[in-house]
Amino acid sequence: MADAMKLIALSDDVTIVRSLEQLHALLSEAPMQSLESVEKEVVVKADGSPDIVNFLSLIREASDRSLSPMDSVRAARWLLTMLADRDQSKALVVHCIENEPKDRLKVGTVLTVGLVGAVWIWVATTDFSYADGKIEVHKAALEPEQIKLSAEILKGKLELALNANDRGKSSASGTARTKKR
Repeated sequence: MADAMKLIALSDDVTIVRSLEQLHALLSEAPMQSLESVEKEVVVKADGSPDIVNFLSLIREASDRSLSPMDSVRAARWLLTMLADRDQSKALVVHCIENEPKDRLKVGTVLTVGLVGAVWIWVATTDFSYADGKIEVHKAALEPEQIKLSAEILKGKLELALNANDRGKSSASGTARTKKR
């Protein structure tokens, strides 16, 4: 079996984003609790941390917002690396990278906050193993401090990305107004 970390490092940006989309699709179909139930579990595992509650609120409120291609790739690589760092989950990461959709006509590298947030919620609360085309779900992935730290890291990435997108949109509209004069 290929080394998951090496595959992540050597894969191009489109493959990384599509692999995370593939992971999201597989996890969405896996026999486990609903995302809402798992979200509640994150709060419980993080000892009811207000930071976690605020972070989950940010994910919900901005779920339909797109990240830039660069921020999408960064978030996807980070989440795949986080999962590949676990012995049980390496095969799932390898599967997602080796079987990402190859339709290069659809070259998008943009993820939504909701997709990134959903994958983080699952990764924070659950371990996964993959064999014979099936995902097996195992509970108790991260410890409370790990959940808080990973949430803090991802929240920082998402806030920066969303703020940059907002600044880009406002400066683009300002440029458009200036050109019309």
